[in-house]
Amino acid sequence: MTRTRDDVFQALIKALPDGLEQDLYALGKTDYIGGTLWSLAGQLLEQTQRIDALRQGIPASIVESLPEWEQACGLSQTSTARVGTVTQRRNAVLAALRQRGSFARDDIRAAIQPYFLYADPSVIVINEPDFAALETAHTYTNAVPVAFIGFGTMDFTVAGDGAPVSVAGVRLTLTITATNLASLSFRLRNPDGFEVNIGREILSPLAESATAVEFRLYFPQMAGHATDGTWRLTAFSGPGATLVQGDLFVEGVGNLYDLAIPPNKIGEGLGSAKFEWDAFADPLLLGAGYALIGAQRTLDRIKPAHTNATIT
Repeated sequence: MTRTRDDVFQALIKALPDGLEQDLYALGKTDYIGGTLWSLAGQLLEQTQRIDALRQGIPASIVESLPEWEQACGLSQTSTARVGTVTQRRNAVLAALRQRGSFARDDIRAAIQPYFLYADPSVIVINEPDFAALETAHTYTNAVPVAFIGFGTMDFTVAGDGAPVSVAGVRLTLTITATNLASLSFRLRNPDGFEVNIGREILSPLAESATAVEFRLYFPQMAGHATDGTWRLTAFSGPGATLVQGDLFVEGVGNLYDLAIPPNKIGEGLGSAKFEWDAFADPLLLGAGYALIGAQRTLDRIKPAHTNATIT
């Protein structure tokens, strides 16, 4: 409700000691004492209006201008704006304004804190993928040595990843023993029969020898091809060599669908795990009036488009 000069005037009169306003003072607006109070009421109203105007410009203390703030922040049609308390609505505005921050953990915490209402927002846990663990999980090893003269083959079986190979392609780590590294060349065939050849001298331009030395070969051309099934590496060398061990790192990225018409999404490639993260809402730390739906909406707005963020 808007405060008027009369409201301030009556408040000043009520502040007088009991009985004095009737017994001792002439309090009409044109009387000496009453006129003084009326003049003071005008000055106080002007000052409080200035203070209120400043307060309405500070999101943490807005009240009367909440609808305007909600409209500016795109929150007018949310359930919080419709039926939430003043505090919940104000917190929603704060969260919307904080969405302009960086993607650093502290800025994510600041954006969802108005919905979590932790006593200490610095303890909000943001869980990100363990990239080292994912790499290990998506590396397929053949530790059976293959000794050959002329050529030899080593197979790798990939199962449970039906999506196409990611744009990163395939990385093959080979442990090799050879008397002439420059003589070695390679061919990698994926499960749908697509082949990529790597010519001689890829490991060394010189006739160097190696004993159980690790080398890495990259096959970016495999991107978009089949992931699941048997991969076959064929190594060629006239003098011969031994493939001590091979580690094939490959991830599928993309949606998986069933055979229905229209098809239904039934999953994603294993590579999608690296794009998933979450904020943990600890039930022991959530403040009174918390709103997890609002927190999820905030994550949906601030997350990079290629990631999937959830409240857990």
